Amino acid sequence: MSKIPILLIGLGIKRLDSRLAIMGFEDTENPRPIPVLADLHGRMDEPTAAVHHGLPSRRESSPKGTAWRPTAAAQRRSAPASGGQGQTTGPPGSGGGRQHRDAGDAFGVAPETDRAQIRRNGPPRGPGRPRTAREIEALVVRMAEQNRDWGYRRILGALSNLGYHIARGTVANILKQHGIEPAPERKRKTTWKEFLNRHWELIVAADFFTIEAWTRKGLQRFMVLFFIELSTRKVEIAGIAPAANGLWMSQIARNLTAADDRILSGKRYLIHDRDPLFTTEFLNILADTGVKSVRLPPHSPNLNAYAERFVRSIKESCLERMILFGEGSLRKGIREFVTHYHAERNHQGLGNRLIIPDETHAGNSGTIRCRERLGGMLNYYYRQAA
Repeated sequence: MSKIPILLIGLGIKRLDSRLAIMGFEDTENPRPIPVLADLHGRMDEPTAAVHHGLPSRRESSPKGTAWRPTAAAQRRSAPASGGQGQTTGPPGSGGGRQHRDAGDAFGVAPETDRAQIRRNGPPRGPGRPRTAREIEALVVRMAEQNRDWGYRRILGALSNLGYHIARGTVANILKQHGIEPAPERKRKTTWKEFLNRHWELIVAADFFTIEAWTRKGLQRFMVLFFIELSTRKVEIAGIAPAANGLWMSQIARNLTAADDRILSGKRYLIHDRDPLFTTEFLNILADTGVKSVRLPPHSPNLNAYAERFVRSIKESCLERMILFGEGSLRKGIREFVTHYHAERNHQGLGNRLIIPDETHAGNSGTIRCRERLGGMLNYYYRQAA
């Protein structure tokens, strides 16, 4: 059996670097091209060059213990001609052999590796199923978060109403990726935001803040208890005392529930922190009138954000800018600020509106006036009637 070395250069090879040549060996009895890569200096590095240029090597393309086999296209192109004009069976080196029209097929290179085709069509898609559209994924998460009792099939039905059709397992995978539990576990839990939205008109928040004033005994600290209605931001100062205790709190609870025009009238929930001044007797008096206590977790002032914001407003805008002498000046400063807070201060959380607007000023076209409180510390501008 004799083998004839063949140097294939300039035979229409498109995918190879100009610095490389291809050395092939063809069996004269059984023609079969074998790709071997070598540079022009004769140094063969078949695995490295094959990987670099996207060509298969014999050790990669052939299973262990088997000989390398060309592709079907390569076998057809390398087969001897059975007769026909312009075709001979001689070796390619003799000038009478058939030239390969596509060297990539001759050496077993798949068409998908063509770089020009990749530039036209983009890289081939990886294995696995394609990703669900982001719009559908966001919609599934939104439905699950807004409807805690909706299971997979309920979500599928809602999606079909919108023209989307996906599998039940797809919904399960989307919820799992976003850390959302199935409906049986999800509907047992209620977030703080959901609780506030569902009972927004029925919630009142309570909190304390302290302020210091000069007295005959020196600098003395006073406790101020207030209640704020979340839906309207109305505030009621329930009590001011230098020393608060359980008896004082119980009396405040009786005062709040005795009249129908107090801030707790018609409310169902009172949210408050874990201050020990919210005694059991205080909470029981409120519970007898239908107001349920909602105690916040420890170290979570953000859950009572509206009350905390009122404390910041009254201190920064009023109390911390004054030198208070005695309990009387403290009460006057708080009273003036609460009046300004309700009728003269615009609230961004309410669309930049007033809580209790003065209807007599609506539609006036007269001279602009300024109402001053606490010596010009709190100002309100309005038009006088013409």
